[in-house]
Amino acid sequence: MTKEKIISKFKPFEKITEVKFFKKEIKGEQGLALDIDDTIAFTFGCWVNALKEKFGDPEKLTPEEMVVKYKLSQFVPYWQTSEVSGFIENLRIDNSLQVNIPLIENSNRVVQKINKIIPIKVYITNRPGCVYDGTVKFLKKHHFPDLPIILDSTGTHQKEGAKWKANVLKTLYPEIMGIIDDSSSLIKELEPDYEGVIFHYNHQEKCSDKLNVIPCNRWG
Repeated sequence: MTKEKIISKFKPFEKITEVKFFKKEIKGEQGLALDIDDTIAFTFGCWVNALKEKFGDPEKLTPEEMVVKYKLSQFVPYWQTSEVSGFIENLRIDNSLQVNIPLIENSNRVVQKINKIIPIKVYITNRPGCVYDGTVKFLKKHHFPDLPIILDSTGTHQKEGAKWKANVLKTLYPEIMGIIDDSSSLIKELEPDYEGVIFHYNHQEKCSDKLNVIPCNRWG
């Protein structure tokens, strides 16, 4: 089957709501999945200034320094309150915000190169389904590949998203043979018998001896 026929199965940036349907449609093919937040979009960095302004930052770190130190908002010790969690949930469902999240430098250029070597078949993101429109606008704005998108339409809370994504990856294997993702929580949720590969973006050291994890410090 040609690449053109494979792509034509789906509408541009089609929203996939049934994971098993997607698996059936790509049966016999193989490729990778790609995460969005803090893998190709500087999401936490975008949130940092809003969080600092509303809740304070005793360390006075820049967004870049905050990401290096904590990776994600759930690991910042002084931002672990119900009020902060509610504020972050509001950011997550803001369509207009998704469009303007900064691009992680070189991610779009390198993704296009990877896609020519190992096909990237789908975006899998913990973002809720309500920000699909903003997500598509971001991907088009930065010229990412026209691929189907699986968003978390179950209403899963951000902190439980890793378990949801792990189940999606297990369901889609071996057609989706791995993912490019920044999440260490995802790796913890994947069972040792998962045979796919995780290209662990923004990490320098392997964090699991039971899974096929390849640290990838930066794009290009």
